Amino acid sequence: MSEPQFRRHQGLFVAFEPGHVLITDAVRGRRLTVESATLDVLSDLADWTSARQLTSRRPGLRLPIARRFLQDLWKAGLLERIGDPASPSSSPVWKAWGPEATAYHFLARAERYSTTPMQVEAALRRKARHTPRPAPVQRRTGRRYVLPRLAALGDSAGLASALLDRRTWRRFGRKALTVADLGALLQFTFGVQRWGLVRGLGRVPLKTSPSGGACHSIESYVLVNRVDAIPPGFYHYEADRHVVTRVRSGGGVRAVRACLQSQPWFDRAAILVFLCPVFARTAWRYPTPRAYRSVLIEAGHLGQTFCLVATARGLAPFTTLAVDDLKVDEALGLDGGSQGVIYVVGCGTAPVTGWQSGVPFGREVS
Repeated sequence: MSEPQFRRHQGLFVAFEPGHVLITDAVRGRRLTVESATLDVLSDLADWTSARQLTSRRPGLRLPIARRFLQDLWKAGLLERIGDPASPSSSPVWKAWGPEATAYHFLARAERYSTTPMQVEAALRRKARHTPRPAPVQRRTGRRYVLPRLAALGDSAGLASALLDRRTWRRFGRKALTVADLGALLQFTFGVQRWGLVRGLGRVPLKTSPSGGACHSIESYVLVNRVDAIPPGFYHYEADRHVVTRVRSGGGVRAVRACLQSQPWFDRAAILVFLCPVFARTAWRYPTPRAYRSVLIEAGHLGQTFCLVATARGLAPFTTLAVDDLKVDEALGLDGGSQGVIYVVGCGTAPVTGWQSGVPFGREVS
C-alpha cells in the first residue's frame, strides 16, 4: 500500500507576530499559531509529498516522526491529502489570482455581523463626537466653470426620472410582483440583449451593463416570495433563454432572514436576486489578482441597473452586502469557490405611503 501524500493547503496565509508565526486558513476562517520550524516544513510541501520523500529532503528527520508530523499538520487543517475533497481555493482560478484576491474573497465570505444595524448606528453617533465623518463632497482650488442643470436627458426623460427617483426602499406594499415585473427586471438587468462575435473566441454576450472583456461572469439566482404565477422558491435565471428554473422550493420571511444578516426591514420583499459570479469566466481572460476587482465592479453596475429598471416600473428596489454567503451558497448548491454569492439586489411593490427614510437614516434634508 502506497504512503499517503500531502501538500500545503492552498488557502493559507502567513503573518509574523512577536514570538510566533500566525497562519490564517482563509477558506475555513481559522487562525493558528505555529513554531518557525513548522513553517519551515510547510515551505517544502507545495507539491504532493509523502513522509519518505520529506525525509529525503531533510536527512535529519526520521521516517516515523515525519509520518506523525504530516498527520498532525493534516488534522490541524494545514495540509491537504490526496483523495480528500478538493478545497475551493485550490482551483485554477484562485491560483491564477494569487493570495491577494484569494484571501479577500474567502475571508470576507465568512464575516458575521455581531451587532444589529441599530447598535452600529448608535456606536457611529458616539464616534462622531470625537472623530468627525469625512466630508461628503470634495473641493479643489482652481478656476471654476458653472455647468447648466438639465431638466431631462435629451429625449430620455424617463431615464432622468428613474435616476432622480431611485431610492433604497425598506418598506414594501402588500401586493405581489407581477410576472411581467419579474421578467422586466431580469431581462433588462441580466438578460443577453444580443451576441457579439470575437475572432478566434466565438460568441460573447452583450448586456445592458458593462463587463470587463465582455466576460459577464455573474449569474443571477432569484428567491421568489411573492410573484404572481410563480411559486415561492429559489430559481436560476437563464440569461439567453429568458426563463427561470427552480433549484429549490421554499420562501417567506424565514428564507429571507436566513440569507440576509440583521436586516428585518427586508422580510417582506417580494424577491431577492443573488449575484453569483462564475469566477473562471473572468480568470480565463484575466489571470491576475486585479481581475477580482473587475468582478466586484461588474456587480455594482448590475445593482444600479436593477434599481433603475425597478424604479422605472414603479417598484421599490434595494441592494445589500449584508449577506450570509455560506447559507446562500448552500441553498443554491454553490461551493463558493468556483461560484458564489457576492451581492444581493431585491425589490417589492411600493407601499401606498410612498418612499420614507428607514434604518439607518433619519429624515431627508436638503
